[in-house]
Amino acid sequence: MGANQAVFQEALRKAHNYAWDHKWPQAIAEYRRAAAEIDSDPLLWISLGVALVEARRLPEAREAYGYASALRPDDITLQQKLAELYELTGDKENALRMHLNVATALEKAGKPAQAIDAWNAILRLQPLHLESRAHLADLMEQLERSSDAARENVALALLLRERGRSEESIARARRALQLDTHNAQARAFIESLEAAAQTGARQSPAHPSRAVSAESNPAHDAAQAAMRQIAAGVLGHAGSTTGADAEQDALLTRALEYHARNQVRQAIEFYRRALAAGADQPAVHFNLGILCLETLQLNEAIAELNQSVRAREFATAGEFALGCCYAARDAALALAHLLAAYCGIDIAAARPAQAEQLAQLYRELGERCRSFAGNEAVAQVNSLIEFLSRPDWQTQAGTLRGKLDAVALNGELLTIAEAVAARHANEMLDALAASQAHLKQQLPATAAEECYMGISLAPAYLPLHAQLAQVYLSQGRAEAAGDKFAAIAAVHRVRGETLRVMEYYQRILKYTPENQSVRAELIRQLIERGDLAGAIDQHIAAAEIFVRATMSDQALKSCRAAMQLIPDAGADRWTTSCRHLMGDIYVQRTEWKDALHCYQQIRAAEPDDAKASLRLVDMVFKLGRNPETLQELDHLVALYERTGESAQLVPIVSDMAAMQPENAVLRSYLIDLLVRVGHQPQAIAELDALGEIQLNSGHTSEAIRTIERIIALEPANRDDYNALLAQLHKSQ
Repeated sequence: MGANQAVFQEALRKAHNYAWDHKWPQAIAEYRRAAAEIDSDPLLWISLGVALVEARRLPEAREAYGYASALRPDDITLQQKLAELYELTGDKENALRMHLNVATALEKAGKPAQAIDAWNAILRLQPLHLESRAHLADLMEQLERSSDAARENVALALLLRERGRSEESIARARRALQLDTHNAQARAFIESLEAAAQTGARQSPAHPSRAVSAESNPAHDAAQAAMRQIAAGVLGHAGSTTGADAEQDALLTRALEYHARNQVRQAIEFYRRALAAGADQPAVHFNLGILCLETLQLNEAIAELNQSVRAREFATAGEFALGCCYAARDAALALAHLLAAYCGIDIAAARPAQAEQLAQLYRELGERCRSFAGNEAVAQVNSLIEFLSRPDWQTQAGTLRGKLDAVALNGELLTIAEAVAARHANEMLDALAASQAHLKQQLPATAAEECYMGISLAPAYLPLHAQLAQVYLSQGRAEAAGDKFAAIAAVHRVRGETLRVMEYYQRILKYTPENQSVRAELIRQLIERGDLAGAIDQHIAAAEIFVRATMSDQALKSCRAAMQLIPDAGADRWTTSCRHLMGDIYVQRTEWKDALHCYQQIRAAEPDDAKASLRLVDMVFKLGRNPETLQELDHLVALYERTGESAQLVPIVSDMAAMQPENAVLRSYLIDLLVRVGHQPQAIAELDALGEIQLNSGHTSEAIRTIERIIALEPANRDDYNALLAQLHKSQ
């Protein structure tokens, strides 16, 4: 059937008129009628989109704007609206795609100021997007916003550094300093990156023999303890051993003598002979392993040390020595052994209550380090070995543990290994502690400077970035703090640390609760972990945010998603509040029947829910169901009488009676209520008005009964009412 131009024009005219009067449902219906005739008019789809947005039917509005954009593919304004709608409806992927199209198009069109908003929109959704950050920095420079451009270049330098692109990172930091010579963060960052680049250029694996060459380290100290243990065993057997046992003791004695005189090769020979004779002791395996390591007999060293780590007293030192063995062979495997050593050292320095959590943290670190390779892995291995090769390594470990506990935010437990691997551990932690102290003294600018200094020393150390977010919060910059938390969460997500990701998502939502894309991701993570209660709480929180944003469709969708999860979540503490929320939404939308259904469900489960009873009265009254209205009023009055709050119902029933002045039954109910709560003057006034209506309507008998009720209430002008009553009796 061909298009009917007349029908199209008539529907379009009506739709525009309805839209002018803000009658959105009628306008939408007419726009759709017009589209059924001719669907190639982009203005029609734009107008329909506007009406649907006003009606809060956002998914449909997105579809309408999509049709308009397809008809006008070069219209950037339509693409901007589409991006906004994708974002509002939680479609982050398509929102990013559309924002990217808009940003690119605006740049090509020579509109840098508008393009900045588009790139910022992308970064709001994806803070670690390198391309957007680079475009933003360049556009701000083009617009001569030098300080803003410098700030973005520093942020970009941080991202590039985290991704191992040091040369580009240095270039961006230098550009920031050229744009803003007073930018202390850029200056400190350049110095740290250049130092790291120089270190990386000459980075070579730690020499394996460092495990025994240092004056004091876990392996050296354990070897001394092993010698004492072996000697004590030999002395304990003195004069009481024969045969094989005597041979073992003689061989061990010779091994100890050579070991003490640092005659390594001879000591190795006698340790081997003692083992062959049956001296299968962890201390012997450990010392033989250490001496083989010193002489670079790495295969035998690894075999012997693997025997010794099974003994608790040699586990930490053995893992350290194994890390040194693998340092020149396999940096990732070396890291795994070194982290096992650090786990033991950290637990020994920590409080007993921290042991279990620290062990879990080190297991996660070990899993993460399996993928480490290249210069970065070698650098971390060298840092970890270097720290434990100091004469005062035990004291330093205790000091670091104390500093880490002092600076940890929100009960977070930090590991010594991560601080050491970041290099400059003490200086970096001192900067973090100073920042926290300045923040407590309400000196956020100084606190931020200390943070920047710490970041310049250890750009990838996440607690510094978390502290900077706290500084932003103290300055009222919730959005900047949210972006920083999102960046930290992204790092944890890459590492596969789901619990930490969720923790930072919850921090973001605490300060920017309207961030529904983060909330959606948090809900997904909670469901994956089986935390249905947490997911339900977040669905309801999302619904409340949508309600405040007058996005009722999305609010209802969130409520329904919560309701679907409740049956499998254990004890139900949500259904009633969820139905109340849905009922309130339907009331706002003037969808009385749907609201009534919600409150009836609440009544069935919670008969004494006063709010539901109050809403039921309102709904059945609005739907014109008078008998049900009185029934619900009876139930409501009974609830309020139990608590002695019946008087609170007077304004409600008064308003209902005022809306239906001819409804004698409702007015009578109001009068009874007024009498019941002791509001005699108001009851008399209502009876007087009712009597006048009855007289004007010629209902004399009813009027007589009404006046008799007034007299029974003993009004001040009782004689006048008696006279009127007598007159009415005569007229009958």
